[in-house]
Amino acid sequence: MTQAERVAESAQRLMEAAIELIAEKGFQRTAASEIAERAGYSRTMVAARYGSKEALLEHLLETEFQPRMRPDLGDTKGLERLQHWISFIREQARAEPALIRAIYALVFEAAGPVPSLQPWMTDWLQQCTDDAADALRAGQADKTVRADIDPDAEAQQFVSSGVGLGFQFALDNNLEKFEAGLARWAERFERARAT
Repeated sequence: MTQAERVAESAQRLMEAAIELIAEKGFQRTAASEIAERAGYSRTMVAARYGSKEALLEHLLETEFQPRMRPDLGDTKGLERLQHWISFIREQARAEPALIRAIYALVFEAAGPVPSLQPWMTDWLQQCTDDAADALRAGQADKTVRADIDPDAEAQQFVSSGVGLGFQFALDNNLEKFEAGLARWAERFERARAT
């Protein structure tokens, strides 16, 4: 392997190890040395590759977590956009349950032991809420969403529902229960469809 290939491989293995450990016990209780050892490297590899555990987390937030929870939904709008978003989360949970649990663990740690996460999480949740409200407004404009729906309130409920389901999944690690909750979440937003 070339030096660049070795660097890329070590970075990927460190990210995968960090995701697993965050899903298992949270970011605060995970040491950089544990991440390195889980990835199969010396205890100092996180510092060597990223500088710190926090820098590794920043990289994870931008490159792994953001795209997996706020997908590119293309031209979809209205309820189809929200339904596609829920389906995307379901697919991610099936493919990488540890990643989804890690994301939700970080959401809750932002409110407590890792206050440095608060700005990122606050911004991310606001972006999600804004995206959902925009989708509902577009649905009202094309008359696929009921006119009496308050897009801002429904968008807030949409995000809050997702966060609540994620909290349960982070606690119980029950993928079947999480998927059932996602199905109920999708059904709830069908009530906004114009008839």
